[in-house]
Amino acid sequence: MDLLKRNWAIILVSAVSFVLGVVVLLSVSKIGQEKPIAPTVPQAQPKAVNGSPVPACQLSFSITLPTPTPTPIPTATPTPTPTPTPLPAIIGDFVWNDTNHNGIQDTGETGIAGVTVTLYNSSGAVVATTTTNASGFYSFTVPAGSYSVGVTPPSGYIFSPQNAGGTTATDSDTSPTTGRTVVFTVTAGQTDLTRDSGLYIPVATPIPTPTPTPTPTPTPTPTATPVPSASATPLPTPTATPIAQCVNIHIYQIVGGNWQLVPSLSALRPGDTIYLAVLGSTTGGTFDMARFRVNGLPTTWAQTTLVNPLGEFYYQYTLLPGVATYSIEAEIHHVTLGWL
Repeated sequence: MDLLKRNWAIILVSAVSFVLGVVVLLSVSKIGQEKPIAPTVPQAQPKAVNGSPVPACQLSFSITLPTPTPTPIPTATPTPTPTPTPLPAIIGDFVWNDTNHNGIQDTGETGIAGVTVTLYNSSGAVVATTTTNASGFYSFTVPAGSYSVGVTPPSGYIFSPQNAGGTTATDSDTSPTTGRTVVFTVTAGQTDLTRDSGLYIPVATPIPTPTPTPTPTPTPTPTATPVPSASATPLPTPTATPIAQCVNIHIYQIVGGNWQLVPSLSALRPGDTIYLAVLGSTTGGTFDMARFRVNGLPTTWAQTTLVNPLGEFYYQYTLLPGVATYSIEAEIHHVTLGWL
């Protein structure tokens, strides 16, 4: 009996041990099949530019702005340099009555009015024609070049000897054969007032009627009483009175430092600055000033002693707004004869 109880106790202990072994085995198998879980570490949340947390469901991006089209800078068109107009030359100036026929401008010999004067080029072609004024003066305004001057004598006149005085300013330059001067050259801006011409009316010398010579009756020769020689009283030399006149009015503008004749006065505009110039001619003495008046103003005249590169007295004037018509007056002052 005791043996049976002892056996049942062994069997029960063995069964319990078996069951516990199975339970342990199943638990170990289940644990081996599970994945290990790593410990988590707190992560820092990202920040926005301003330091605040980046909000959820918000998208940030950048775009490239279009580059503005630069405004093109216009290319400056170079201003062409104006070609200066060459200054003209002046040719003149005196046709006179050579009363003593010697070809020299003597005291008391006056100019001849209304004489036709022709200007020829070096080929003999006519360039211009004019007539002498009341005092016998003439002038041509022409480009630089080579010319000759021809004179047509009025009815009854003939030419004086050519180049008789040896001084171009006071002798006669016209050939009695051709009626013209030699070909001469003037440069731009030159004033040549030495082309003069002497004319006169020839006086026919009457042929005396021969008187028969009577037969002389011999007369005793008286003794001559010596007569004292009379001393001649010298006559005073007359003072020459010069002839002078105002020749021309020219209108210039200064372009690039050069004096240029205005080619078309109608092209001027209000506000333009012009230079009024006057030239005089004389057989003796000098000019010392000039004066101008535009449209009658100033009533007392505007006097000037300024001289341009051409030897003319000049006065600067600015054209007025609203004025379309201009009347210019000029006088030149001779040191002996006064205002002309």
